[in-house]
Amino acid sequence: MTTQPTKTIALYGGSFNPAHSGHFTVMDCIQKQCHFDEIWMEFSLNLLKDTTQAANLSDRFNMAAILHKNNFAALPVKYTHIGEDIGSQITADVLDHLRKTHPDTEFVWIMGSDALLSFDRWINADHLMQNYKFIVLPRDGYDLQNAINPIPFADQQIDLSAISTGGKTGWAILPCASPDISSSFYRAAIANGQTNFTPDFQPVADYIKRNDLYTAQP
Repeated sequence: MTTQPTKTIALYGGSFNPAHSGHFTVMDCIQKQCHFDEIWMEFSLNLLKDTTQAANLSDRFNMAAILHKNNFAALPVKYTHIGEDIGSQITADVLDHLRKTHPDTEFVWIMGSDALLSFDRWINADHLMQNYKFIVLPRDGYDLQNAINPIPFADQQIDLSAISTGGKTGWAILPCASPDISSSFYRAAIANGQTNFTPDFQPVADYIKRNDLYTAQP
């Protein structure tokens, strides 16, 4: 007998190296519109990028926890590293693993519009679209309405209301504005000796200084 999901959890993947308010602002926007039981920050490293500037996993967890506690305490966020646990960063592997281990939960993957435009090149893309739901966040430079090439799986766009109510799988657009800031900005600022930051990030910067993180030039 198939177990019917009783919980809905969003998966928000990234290196979070370090996490910053932009990440949490996006999650806050998503939560206000979709009302997930939880949002899981799935910590992973993009092996196509330079990982020498990556803090270890426990430090990245701790920095996210500081921001969460100080600025977004009401958000039901959990920190995970499922891909590392199962030995695969492939999205299909992560979602299939979670479906087996949490049969009472529907998992929704969060991605940017840049990822959607290349989704047909993902491993097991057809399987993913036929079995899971995706929230797509519009990103500058990746305009879905005026895309040069056809959008992969355009016929599987669903209404945002279907994300948290069961039913058809596919992808839905959820516009969320976030501060124009990046983890690489913070790493570079710290490597260049900057010590004063905005109030939201200052406790994270203090943690970074105490633990001697990101001191090398990126």
